[in-house]
Amino acid sequence: MKLLVIIFLATLFIYLLSSPGETPYNYFTRLSASLLDGKLYITDHPSWLNELIAIGGKYYIVYPPMPAIVLLPSVFLLGQYFSQTIFSIILGAINVVLVYLLFKRLNFSNKTSFFVTIFFAFGTNHWYLASVGSAWFIAHITALFFLLLALFEVSGKKRFLLDALYNFLRFNNFSPLSPYQLIPGIVNDPIFQQGFMNIAYIPRHIEAILLRLPQVQSTWPFLIPSLYSTALWFTSPAFIYIFKAKKSLLTVACWVAIIATLLVVSLWGGVGFAQFGYRFAQDFMPFLLILLAIGIGNKPSKIFYLLWVLSILVNAWGVIMINKLNIYAI
Repeated sequence: MKLLVIIFLATLFIYLLSSPGETPYNYFTRLSASLLDGKLYITDHPSWLNELIAIGGKYYIVYPPMPAIVLLPSVFLLGQYFSQTIFSIILGAINVVLVYLLFKRLNFSNKTSFFVTIFFAFGTNHWYLASVGSAWFIAHITALFFLLLALFEVSGKKRFLLDALYNFLRFNNFSPLSPYQLIPGIVNDPIFQQGFMNIAYIPRHIEAILLRLPQVQSTWPFLIPSLYSTALWFTSPAFIYIFKAKKSLLTVACWVAIIATLLVVSLWGGVGFAQFGYRFAQDFMPFLLILLAIGIGNKPSKIFYLLWVLSILVNAWGVIMINKLNIYAI
């Protein structure tokens, strides 16, 4: 228990320290306050919230509502101006603790569980996403929270039906794509030229997760993070050890989950811009971490420790460059 508290507080402190401050894209705290008033919509429309759907003087939020639902107790107790970024940081720190608990339940050694947990906290772009807490990022943090709980309890959440009902109550349409179709000007967006989801978009996701690198220049700071995407092997090089995981029922199940999830997210027109790393990897992150733990075994090698440190340094670089120095490339 003492170790869990230390992990939580250390993660919370570093995420807070590296945060750029309160996100202006606080769709979910606004929606949470409206839900407490019995409304599925918000009544104001700030100019910077450009993904609201206006119907009869009501403004509907395009995204599924789970982050707003999880926010309900905080907004109820602390008011509608409770920081969405602070909530994201707290939930992100909880995710880190859940990763450690999951690996202990899967009977990995204390050493492996600890190093994989710290790698997840600071050697993946979970750090960046949680520290920013914008609407797009907190959605990943929240989804990962429930995925970790589901894996921990070996049970799932039937959220598709709830999302379908939520859309029907707002737009008389069960489709999960129905809110996106109503965003003003979305049909003219060049990234969705072939619809919201299409197999033609798979190559751009492959480039984003495997080939996209930071921008190199001849003057300081020489290497600049890209907001479009950065290859997973660059941001988290320790993941190379997933390929050392010996074949078993668990490893096969993890690979099936990774490939199936990646296939679905690769059908989406956008690759996650603006971001550090490839944020959709959070949707299958627990399975990558399990393969990593199997691959490094109970006695991690010196090369793993080197890649572990390198992963943390790369993510620290990305977080500081974007969040604190406002230096990035498109």
